[in-house]
Amino acid sequence: MILAGFVFSIYAHNQSRYQIWKIMPVKSPCIGVCVLDPAAGYCTGCFRTSDEIGAWMGMSDGSKKRVLETIRKRRLSTTTAPLITTGNSNL
Repeated sequence: MILAGFVFSIYAHNQSRYQIWKIMPVKSPCIGVCVLDPAAGYCTGCFRTSDEIGAWMGMSDGSKKRVLETIRKRRLSTTTAPLITTGNSNL
């Protein structure tokens, strides 16, 4: 197919200049500390809201990445550290 050849050509061209993203599903930030803080409005373990937790499985990878960026900002703006760290660099 012409389109497939065009896409491969772009991929091959950019391979040397840009990082090639691996196609992997976005992992959940859940660390098993599931306590929703009513004052903060999000889980003290993963920093997601109840709406974000409920919608996670149906979200696209792009939406999940946006939520990960949002929770990263939440973590940075909190005055208390989470009880458990995950080692997940996406957070």
